[in-house]
Amino acid sequence: MFSRSIAPRLLSLATKPQLPALRTFTSSSITKQETKIPSFADISKTFSENSNKNETTVNIVEPNAKQQKENVSKKIEVVHRYVLYGLFSKNNTHLTLSAVTEDLNYLKRNPNLTYNQQVLYYAKLPQKVKISLTGGSAGFRKSARGEYEAGFQASAKMFNLMAEKGYLDHDLEIVVKEFGKGREAFLDALKGKEGNRIRHKVVRVRDATKLKFGGVRAPRRRRL
Repeated sequence: MFSRSIAPRLLSLATKPQLPALRTFTSSSITKQETKIPSFADISKTFSENSNKNETTVNIVEPNAKQQKENVSKKIEVVHRYVLYGLFSKNNTHLTLSAVTEDLNYLKRNPNLTYNQQVLYYAKLPQKVKISLTGGSAGFRKSARGEYEAGFQASAKMFNLMAEKGYLDHDLEIVVKEFGKGREAFLDALKGKEGNRIRHKVVRVRDATKLKFGGVRAPRRRRL
């Protein structure tokens, strides 16, 4: 008789299924299995089934996803200030009013921007031209466009248009350039009654005239 400690082990071995006896095969009894090459019809059928599965999964979209995408792609512009540029050459007076704008969705609409590109955008916000006038727009022709009166009339017309079109709702920056006769006329119009509605909006006046350091010899001055 077996001891009580060994009996359970033997009983468990007896209840296990017995593996079949190993068979020995000779080289003659082993046959090679022929691999079936799939036809073009089978490949196309499998591809169409997979594509249909993918289409069904892609078409499941959240109900508010389209509206959120439209809100992100929408351009929301906010005006920060206006800049009035004055170029006073010896032949004409050019006045341009532009608005400094910011797109509130700029970072969401451009998610792949680098850190430097984001800083450059906010360091120098884009500007949009609102009004552009010259001495010719005030009714002067040829050499009269560079005179004092042409600059004065163009400045007065610019101030009136700014008030009529509602461009006095933000601060105004003035940038003057060069020293033509229209420069003095522009400053006189700003200080006179023509600029009464403009003066209180001016927060900065800047001179952007280029200064020459060295370089090539300047052309001779024309003498009449």
